[in-house]
Formats: sequence, C-alpha cells, structure tokens
Amino acid sequence: MAFSKGINRWPYPWATDWLAKRISEHEVYLASVSGIIVGTVVVQWSDKGIWGDMPNNAGYIHQMAVRRNFAGQGLRSELLRWAEKHIASENKQLARLNCWSDNPKLCAYYEKAGYIFQRTVTTKYGWSLNLYEKEI
Repeated sequence: MAFSKGINRWPYPWATDWLAKRISEHEVYLASVSGIIVGTVVVQWSDKGIWGDMPNNAGYIHQMAVRRNFAGQGLRSELLRWAEKHIASENKQLARLNCWSDNPKLCAYYEKAGYIFQRTVTTKYGWSLNLYEKEI
C-alpha cells in the first residue's frame, strides 16, 4: 500500500490482526505529551516470521509511528531511544528492526541512528524488507 508521498506502508487487514495480537501480548507502548497520545511503538521478544530462528539476545522494534501534527519535533528519535533502553533493561544485547527495502529515506534514517544492515528478505507475503540491528 502506498500513501500520497509514495511511501509503502503495512497493508491494513494484516496490520489490524497483527496489532490486535500485540496489544493482547502487552507489547504496544504509547507516548504522550500533556495527556495527548503522540506516538506508538511495538517491542517484541522474537520475530520468527521476519528474522527466522535467532538467538534470544534481542528485542524487535515494530510499528513506530508519530502523529503527523507532532512530526519534526524529534519524537521518532525519542521513541527509538526509549525502545532501545527498554530492550536493554531486559538484558538483551541487540535491537532489531526492519523496513521496506524500497524506502531509502527510512533505511538511511535507521543507518544514521546506528543500525547496521544485515540482509534483505522477501516474506511469504512477497514484501521485500531490509533487516537492521544495533548493539545496545
């Protein structure tokens, strides 16, 4: 699915089911400013569907988003740092995430934030994703 800026996003029917499961597993976190929810991030403790079988030494960051009217205020970076600290607090050594391989702006953002490209995978849904990880 592409939005007006031509940036691919997760398809909604799949994302709705996936997000409902994350909520039931208590893996969804909300950020607020003055009582207003301004962003969200999901932190999981495994991601076999994308990463396959991996050692249990990482947390997986997903679905990081900031409300449009709060964009440009550094909240995305704050959410990312919070997720990394949360992962480290669980004695994990790595933070892992993925993004669309055809989104060079987002890939560059994660690389600038210290994430190292690991590989590109094609999921069972046909999505091409770049996998990144960072020592924390």
